[in-house]
Amino acid sequence: MRRSGAPSQLLGNAMKKPRFVPPGASTSCLLCVIVIMRLLKV
Repeated sequence: MRRSGAPSQLLGNAMKKPRFVPPGASTSCLLCVIVIMRLLKV
């Protein structure tokens, strides 16, 4: 029971993390680009 539960939780966490990481990375990159563009313009 515990053995079947642990892997499922690990897989669930592993599957959830990658899904949330890409959007955060993309938004952070966009924010960085916007800041850089503003700095270059100023």
